[in-house]
Amino acid sequence: MPVPKPAAGESEDDFISRCISALHKTDPDRPDDQIIAMCFSTWRRSSGEQIGVTHPAVPQRWANVPNSCVCRSCGYVLENPTRHCFAMKCPKCGASMFRRSRPERKEAFIGFHAC
Repeated sequence: MPVPKPAAGESEDDFISRCISALHKTDPDRPDDQIIAMCFSTWRRSSGEQIGVTHPAVPQRWANVPNSCVCRSCGYVLENPTRHCFAMKCPKCGASMFRRSRPERKEAFIGFHAC
């Protein structure tokens, strides 16, 4: 069962309608949601859009890693950590650390918390 291809100059709405109709005729037992997904996937591929690919502004590994961590006990500041602060211990005193604010996200300073 071949999926129709978009014609040159055909709008997305026109193609999706034509595609759904054609697929219903060739395979009436296929679920509607699957037919719709097949048509939209074909449209996206024809327009050069990469399916299933996201382009985050920050690499996924670094998405939630803070700019700096602060020790809950002695106030030591660790700049540019490689892990999340809650998973780290202070290199000076061994106490747990917490995330410091990120200015680019307009976050306020989190402050010290009682242990």
